[in-house]
Amino acid sequence: MNKIINFILTIILLGALAYVGYTIYQYLPAEKQILNIQTEAKLPEVNASSTVTQFVPNMRFAKSDLSYFFYPGCSQDKETRMKEAFSTISSQTGIITFTEKTTLQEADIKIFCSEVQKEVKPNQFIAGEGGPDEFLNLSLYPLIVSGEIYLYDTLYRDKCDYPLVELHELLHVFGFDHVNKKSSVLYPYYSCGQQLDSSIVNELIRIYSITPKAELHFVNASASKHGIYLDFKTPVENRGLIEAENVTIVLYSQGKEIANFDMGNISPGTTKSITIQNQILPSRSTSEIEFSTISNTQEYFSEDNQISAKL
Repeated sequence: MNKIINFILTIILLGALAYVGYTIYQYLPAEKQILNIQTEAKLPEVNASSTVTQFVPNMRFAKSDLSYFFYPGCSQDKETRMKEAFSTISSQTGIITFTEKTTLQEADIKIFCSEVQKEVKPNQFIAGEGGPDEFLNLSLYPLIVSGEIYLYDTLYRDKCDYPLVELHELLHVFGFDHVNKKSSVLYPYYSCGQQLDSSIVNELIRIYSITPKAELHFVNASASKHGIYLDFKTPVENRGLIEAENVTIVLYSQGKEIANFDMGNISPGTTKSITIQNQILPSRSTSEIEFSTISNTQEYFSEDNQISAKL
């Protein structure tokens, strides 16, 4: 009987020693091994149109409810005509609206006025200038952060009732370039009878019918492993139109969560990064891991929210 008991105790002791030895082995120093990060540059399909031309295809404001501000010095006539241009865009698109603000800082579009003529060449004057003044060249929908319009003194208003200059410059703020069509309000030279043609309206409707979303993806991530420990750096960029809120990076191994890391909010066009050293893996033999981003904000494309790393 004593032999049996001694045998059992010996087995238990050997098992305990093996477990302790295995655990110590897991945490022993080891040569650093670089993990191969596997990521695919996937982009969602974008419904681009060639009917009219923008400075950059699909460029837009993040929202369709825009605000504007008249810088002191604009005459009542210029303000009235500019508001007519806003009203024309609103009524014909049905989805873009404009609200006047009382401070420059609140406005998406700033309007400046001058009572002098601007001569660009001998005997050649321009009635206005306009375009985005802050712009993020994002890969999906390039983001217009704000725009400016300059209205100069001109004689055309004495002949035309339609707000040609104001519409022309407003469309430049929306990113539209000149067109070679004399009847269009976007023709480089003004003439009474020019109108906001349907191709421009349809393009505005197409672009602003797209719901503003975030779009997160990993940029130049890196990872290395030494024994049971993992070092990694995971930059994440938001290339969407709106802020991604409460972003978290989750680390997985064999489908099981190992750890998660809070990144806070990520604004459009902004990259945030997390650098971690000596993250403990499930085992010294772990050879493949996955990173994933999670956010409370809806995204255009979720398939690029994961990357894997393997030896």
